Amino acid sequence: ASPPRWAEKHAAKLRAKGTLLKQGSTTLLQISRIKPPNITAETADVTELGDAWRSFFATINDAGEVAYDVFFDPDAATLTSVRDLFADQVDSAEAVSSTPQSWVIQFTDATPATATFSGSLTGMDIGDAEIGGFMTATITIKITGAITWA
Repeated sequence: ASPPRWAEKHAAKLRAKGTLLKQGSTTLLQISRIKPPNITAETADVTELGDAWRSFFATINDAGEVAYDVFFDPDAATLTSVRDLFADQVDSAEAVSSTPQSWVIQFTDATPATATFSGSLTGMDIGDAEIGGFMTATITIKITGAITWA
């Protein structure tokens, strides 16, 4: 049985303020936005010639990507560690990716809940310098394997 509508309306709302992103055991600072994983599943078309509707089977899951925005300060530890990870994650002599890094998103509920995953940096998009604004950079992590939710 589904819960009463009043239970849905009065369910706890999770505040974004206080959500943390950790690389290993280090909490990253100066973050203004975290876009949690966009989990998807690839599908295969299994429609038969006599079917009136298409049919699909899920074939493999993809944990997707996590993106986060930081205030751009080239000297800040958050950005220098990102630059170092980019430099270190591929061995230029061998052109072989190193072991993905460990990441944790820590939410703000009472427990607190976490999403732990391994991933490699795939993007660092430095934003525009505009009058009256603050510079930011968007960092993107491609997740490899499953996410552990706790």
